[in-house]
Amino acid sequence: MVTAAYTRHAKAIIMIISPFYKYIAPLGALALLLWQLYAVMMGQGFNCMLLFRAVQPKAGSEMVLPAIAIDADVLLLRHGITHFALGQNLDDHIIQRITEYTYPLRVDKDAPVLITTTNEMPPGCTLLERTGHVALYVRHSK
Repeated sequence: MVTAAYTRHAKAIIMIISPFYKYIAPLGALALLLWQLYAVMMGQGFNCMLLFRAVQPKAGSEMVLPAIAIDADVLLLRHGITHFALGQNLDDHIIQRITEYTYPLRVDKDAPVLITTTNEMPPGCTLLERTGHVALYVRHSK
């Protein structure tokens, strides 16, 4: 049997909770989601550093790009080069990947520096630096 005192207490509790009612369901759902995420992370050997690396510039590039594109970018940035030409021995796929990865640097066929494969020796150029996959040459003025 419901007494008048019980009814008064229930109404008082409802009046206290009602301003916060719209937050209870979303907070409960968020708590459940976080609990499930925690359970997945602990069960799968999850590493939180993967999440932090995902938002860093050029994250994951070593997993999806050919090494020649990464090496070209490193050389160009190391020497402060903004415009460069590409050698004759590079196939279309490599040219595309270097162009994409080195953006905002520009490919310019008349640039004073040339990126080539390590086995290409362009005439009229001086070697500036060589890495495992690419070589950076400076063209001589004509």
